[in-house]
Amino acid sequence: MQKDATIVNMDISVLDPKAVTEEMGLMKILYIGEPNEVDVIDSAIPDKMRDDFYIVRSQDFLMEVMEKSSNKGTALTKLADHLGIAMEEVMALGDGENDYEMIQVAGLGVVMSNGTDNLKSIANEITLSNEEDGVAHAIERWAFQN
Repeated sequence: MQKDATIVNMDISVLDPKAVTEEMGLMKILYIGEPNEVDVIDSAIPDKMRDDFYIVRSQDFLMEVMEKSSNKGTALTKLADHLGIAMEEVMALGDGENDYEMIQVAGLGVVMSNGTDNLKSIANEITLSNEEDGVAHAIERWAFQN
């Protein structure tokens, strides 16, 4: 987590959930714990909160809570628009539930063979696993074919 914070030049704060206020202007809340602990928290989240926030289990031990439109699909769409690239020309690769919207909006959504079954269900293509250099394989196969 510290590595991610360094990359985006942000500080990490560990807070008691009872101390969180709206005035804090939080960008992301991460709940990290044993998978069964995260399951309990996940199942206790009210529907209203799910309606108001983007909540995703990016790993079995990690749940992210963010502003509703904060997802990789929205970011990819904005980037492509800024660069003048049609979404039909965009290839996205992913393996986790936090990649769902990105795979969905890309012209070519490629999921790693070690990706979640839910993500694979919306993929245009499945590539090799992360351990088998699936990203390189996908780029060679689909990005460089034309």
